Amino acid sequence: MSEPTLASAVVDRLRGDILHGLLAPGEKLRLEHLAPRYGVGRTPLREACCRLASEGLVTIEDQRGFRVAPISRADLLDLTRTRQQLEPLALRAAIAQGDIAWEGEVAAALHRLQRRAPASGSGTLDDTWEQEHARFHSALLSACGSPWLLKFHATLFDQTERYRPSRTSAASAWRPSPGPTCWI
Repeated sequence: MSEPTLASAVVDRLRGDILHGLLAPGEKLRLEHLAPRYGVGRTPLREACCRLASEGLVTIEDQRGFRVAPISRADLLDLTRTRQQLEPLALRAAIAQGDIAWEGEVAAALHRLQRRAPASGSGTLDDTWEQEHARFHSALLSACGSPWLLKFHATLFDQTERYRPSRTSAASAWRPSPGPTCWI
């Protein structure tokens, strides 16, 4: 496997900062301010923003640059409904096609997830738990046999992560009960 490009590394860091709420929904992404933060020039940042725009995490404004994609109640409801339709489809396919190795991966992912406490002492979600939660969902669906379903799932999962109450005060107003969400 080859080394990730500088732009790919910036995409991963920028995606993480958006998903963890370090860059707020609707926030203008000023490349001149982000460059020192990520230790890169404007060109890799511009490429990273364009890639994240294709994932729906960033918006492009003609002649004005980039913004973190906004969030809304309607978007959250649409994401939720779409995941509720897509994930069972992928899970049924994974169960039908999964082999003993897949079952082992799912069991191991579940074991790792259960060994972590979802919330830290401060009531926010534990970062390691969140990573294991995502890995568990990925493991469940990994044998579905459809790269498209897996890609759609990953995109929807990331988009949904932006709405966790620990990420934004607007999201917590929409979801009165804090804590992890698991549809499958």
